[in-house]
Parts: sequence; C-alpha cells; structure tokens
Amino acid sequence: MFEGVRLRLTAWYVGVLILIVIATSIFTYFMLSRSLEHELNESLQSDARSIAFQLGESGIAGLMPTGSSGSDGEGGEEGEEEDREVRFFTPSSGDTFYLVVDPSGRILANPLNVSITGLPDKEAAQRAAERGEAWTDVGSGDDDYRLYSYAIRHERESIGVVQVGRSLEEHRRHMQEALIVLGLAGFAGVALATTGGLALSGRALAPARRAFQRQREFVADASHEVRTPLTIVRGNAEMLEVSAGDRLNNEEKRYLRGIVGQTRYLERLTEDLSRLARMDRGDAPLRIEEIELKALLEEAAADARLLVGGTGVEVRVSSPQVRLRADRDRIREVLLILLDNAVRAVGGGGHVTLAARETENGVDLEVVDDGPGIPEEHRRLVFERFHRVDTGRSRREGGSGLGLAIAKAIVEAHGGAISAERAPGGGAAIRLHLPA
Repeated sequence: MFEGVRLRLTAWYVGVLILIVIATSIFTYFMLSRSLEHELNESLQSDARSIAFQLGESGIAGLMPTGSSGSDGEGGEEGEEEDREVRFFTPSSGDTFYLVVDPSGRILANPLNVSITGLPDKEAAQRAAERGEAWTDVGSGDDDYRLYSYAIRHERESIGVVQVGRSLEEHRRHMQEALIVLGLAGFAGVALATTGGLALSGRALAPARRAFQRQREFVADASHEVRTPLTIVRGNAEMLEVSAGDRLNNEEKRYLRGIVGQTRYLERLTEDLSRLARMDRGDAPLRIEEIELKALLEEAAADARLLVGGTGVEVRVSSPQVRLRADRDRIREVLLILLDNAVRAVGGGGHVTLAARETENGVDLEVVDDGPGIPEEHRRLVFERFHRVDTGRSRREGGSGLGLAIAKAIVEAHGGAISAERAPGGGAAIRLHLPA
C-alpha cells in the first residue's frame, strides 16, 4: 500500500516538474529565437543604412547607366560622371551580402558577385521604394536568406534601394543546439528529480509506514486477545439462557438475548479484523488451483438462497463453462459477501443476479441487484474499512463494515480489481475482474 502511495507521490511530483520544464524550455527557446532574430535584423538594418549613407545621391548617380541620371548630355558633365569614384561598403559579417538596385529592381551594383536564386527581389525593392524599407525571406535550394531592402532617398524620392541579406543557416544551427541543450538538461533534471523524489517520498512516508505497522500489529494482537473472552462471555450467556430461562421474565430474557447477539457481533468483528491484519501482513497465502467457475457460482448462489429465507428474493446465476486458476475458498467467500450484501439491500420480492463472462485476459464477474442502489458519492468508499452506506441499517443487521474490504483484499491478492457501479435497472452492480 505504501509503495503505491510512494509511487503516486513521485509521479505527481515528476509530472508537475515535467510541465514546468516543458513550459520553461518553450519560453527559453522562444525568447532565444526572438533575441537571435532581433540581432540579425538589427545587423542587416545597420549594414543597409551604412551602405546607403556611403553611397548617397552622388554614389547612386555614379552607378546609373549613361544618360539615366537626369543629365542634359553635355560633355563636361559626362566627363565629371565618368571620373566620379564609387566606393563600396564592406559588410560587418562575412556571410552578409548586398546588392544596389534601382526602384524597379534592376541591379546597379553587385560588388560581391552575389548569385542567389530570387535575387534581386524586385517586389521587395518596389515596396521599399514606396515605404522606405521591406523585409522578405528568400529561399534558394536548401538554404534560406533574410533580406532587408532599404530605400536611398533624395528630396523624398527614392533613387535606389540597397538589398542586404544573410543566410538563416546560422540561426537554425543555434536554435538546434539550444534545443539539444534544453532537451538534455530537461531529461537530466527529470531523472535527478525522479531519483530524489523516490528517496524523499520514501523518507516522508517512513513514519506513517511505522505507525501503520504498529496499528496492524495492535489490531492483530487485540483481536487475538479479545476473541477468547468474547467466546467465554457468549458461552456463559447462552448457558444461562438455557438453564435459567424459566426463572427469567421477558425483560430479562430480552437483555440476555441482547448480550448473546452483541457478543456474536463482536466475535465476527474481531474475526474480520484478525483476517484483514493477516492479509496486510501477507500471512494468508493463496492456495491456487484450477476451478470450474460455473459450479462455484451455483454453490455460492445455493448458500445465498439459504440466507434469503422467506423473503422471496430470487437469486439467479448466468455463467458459461469457464475454468479459472484461483483460490477456490477465497473466491467463494468473496461471492458470499457480495451476495449477502445484495440480498440484504433488495429486501422482499427482489432479484439478485450472479453472472460471469470470459474475456481475453481473464474473467469478469458481477453481482447485480434491483435494490435502491449505492449513491454515487459512496461508490468509491464502499470498499473502505468500516464504511457503511446506511449506518443504522447495517448495525441493526449485524454488519461490521468490513465485508467489502475483505472482498477487495482477496480480489487484489489475486491480481484483480473490484468496483461498485450503478446497475442498468437502478440497483447496485458490484463488478470484479480476475486475471487469467
């Protein structure tokens, strides 16, 4: 039990940590990507403006073909244009390239001999000439490029456009490296947290484990010590009832019957507590054998019909011929507990069905009644020790609140599972699965 709690606590702790790691990694990855992209964009803007500043109006005019600069064609001015020196800019980064184009996208200068598919980007040049700047991403084979187009203006008119670009491969490489680092760091953190969580949860549960162990030992010892005195009390009361019955009045007889009845109830309670304590300690090993399930169900139903008496409750069995490896006596005990509860819940004139069906990995059993059913808020609690849906009625009928807890312990000892659900007709349905 405590091992399961320990694993669940660790699972919750690790699960929350994984969510935190994932959220932190996504945020870090996103912020790093934005930072690198911002740095790239600022570098391209700085280079483009530096080129535009160095070129200026005179530089652009020097790049224009003869007659396109707006001159009147006189020789002196042409000589001046031919002698004008055009200086080119060296980018800040070795993988940065640039072109100088006119507002229509026609190349005016390509000093770095850039030969990339999609360049020059005429649409980007036209947008930059209109708006002052434009951003585009250009694809070329296996590589992509970030391109910044910046307009060179003279008297508010665009006379040229500088297109500066850089490969996005370095950005992708940095992001892949960051992803690997974040993944490895997250995996290492979760692994360390899992190891630490198991150790810490084990230490945190150690006091509770010791307290529970002492409680189990106390219950087992107390049950053993109380059983003999209760047997003596019941025996003496029954003997007194037989030997002095004629000398007792009705009220005294009623008191005596009450002593006998309550003593029997306490004997059943101590026996149930003792059995649960043995199961908790693992002192009640299963005797596994191959059993014929349908015959066992018929036998349990026959015993249940004796409990019915004259109430008119009908107990029916529906099962194929199935063979199962299990502890026959323990499974029969589970069936009797479930049938006894169902018969008590139905009352007079109702129906109780004990059914089984074979599945791929075992057998499913169910006990269904048409009684009032189990309220939804109680369905997960009915298998807890001392839990009663109707406390008053259970006590009047001699129930200790341990029957379903014993049934659950037996089923789980077989590696199975048991649950309480609502029957199709509105009653209660106790379903259990026994693995093959």
